[in-house]
Amino acid sequence: MGADSLSVSIGIGIGGTTTKRACKLAVLFGVLQGVLLAAGVGLAALAHWLLDTAAQSTGLMQRLVCKLDAVCVHHYIHLSLSMAGAVILCIVGVGLIRNYRRGGNAPPVYYKGRMALILLAFSVSIDAFSAGIGLGMLENQALTYACLIVALVIALMAFGGLKTGRRIGRLIGRRAELVGGILLVLLAIHLTLQVVLL
Repeated sequence: MGADSLSVSIGIGIGGTTTKRACKLAVLFGVLQGVLLAAGVGLAALAHWLLDTAAQSTGLMQRLVCKLDAVCVHHYIHLSLSMAGAVILCIVGVGLIRNYRRGGNAPPVYYKGRMALILLAFSVSIDAFSAGIGLGMLENQALTYACLIVALVIALMAFGGLKTGRRIGRLIGRRAELVGGILLVLLAIHLTLQVVLL
């Protein structure tokens, strides 16, 4: 899960960011990963409850529940969410590349408001939701701690990625936006290939 956030953080950091902004983005990435992981666990718990309730009834619902495979449902949710994340990353990456090619002084795509940053963070956090569904199927009691630890680790990785990207950006200058865009598009391709080859 953290590799996607790290890659995007490096891409954002290449465009340049202040330490204050890096802290905010790192917290955003970490919190969103933790929340989506917990949401996945919650959805899995809800699915368990619904399937158990339906299994206790008779007739058509019982036959339907017997045909449902939790692993299959998890796979399709993971597939859909990963593809959505890949599309968002690709759109942001292509926007960065376009902005570089225009040669304008317009700010990079990922700095155009809070909603864009939340969407970007969400696009790389979708795997956490899918992982949460998988973890929720295990019915482990220590999942709250797992969500907190994941949030903390992701925040630290994102902060490190932002700072590393900033250093790289200083070295390559104006091409930083192009490199950041290419990194995001490559990450989108990587996510798509992961889904297709599963």
